[in-house]
Amino acid sequence: MTVISLLTTKYSISCNNKLSNPVLRMLPYKQVRVFSELHMRVSLSLFLVYFSVCSVQAERKLEFNRDIRPILSDGCFHCHGPDEKERKGGLRLDLESDAFKNAKSGFPAIVKGDPDESEIIARIFLSDDDEEHMPPLDSGKSITLEQKEILKKWIEQGAEYQGHWAFIAPKRSPVPSISVTGHPIDAFIVDRLKGEGMEMQGLADKETLLRRASLDLIGLPPSINEVDDFVNDSSSNATKKYWIDYSVHRTTEREWHSNGWILPVTRTVMDFRAMVVGICGFGVIG
Repeated sequence: MTVISLLTTKYSISCNNKLSNPVLRMLPYKQVRVFSELHMRVSLSLFLVYFSVCSVQAERKLEFNRDIRPILSDGCFHCHGPDEKERKGGLRLDLESDAFKNAKSGFPAIVKGDPDESEIIARIFLSDDDEEHMPPLDSGKSITLEQKEILKKWIEQGAEYQGHWAFIAPKRSPVPSISVTGHPIDAFIVDRLKGEGMEMQGLADKETLLRRASLDLIGLPPSINEVDDFVNDSSSNATKKYWIDYSVHRTTEREWHSNGWILPVTRTVMDFRAMVVGICGFGVIG
């Protein structure tokens, strides 16, 4: 009841304050009670969702490029990023070499392992009407409560920066020890879904699989005959066979049918060269 009371205090919706609320005053007492209970349940549900998200973030190691850079890029880099003309307070957060230095305020924005001493955490958790709240209201930028908790957890974990992903040598990750059927990549997907509190959906039927492949490869749905042939094909390599067939053979065929302005004639480089030379020769070009 303590959590529910805290969540509902902000909105002042309860059976006890019916007389002080002009809207609730017009409703029968029974409806007010039902409305109050419904509001408390919704608030409690939102609280549990937020708590579960924070728990998931607390269990895994946060990565700068994946978890932190997007938050800083959207909410902080405009004033504390690479643009020197827009930079405020002498603080730059996109580079590790500058992020741990003292800003003009004399305090470090980030203290590794200590969010309580990190000025960035103190500023983003200030009330919105505080003039030192970051990001400022007039900037049009904002950071959600979930993102604030992620930044705080990242600093607790050591605030490790990463360079641009293009300059990081890829490393082969060990396959999670999860029993799955199919490709080993499914083990990574199942492991990530499990960490997010979700599970893998069941395999789609063959009609759906063929439709997805056809729309993805040639931009058109399969014909009825193609669907029947694929559904009735019980061989172990049916999917692979149809994938190659669509990728190599039927793509060219569908291109002729889907582009009415393309004439079924043979084109050669010499024909194109002759056209360009002819245009240049008549002075159309150059």
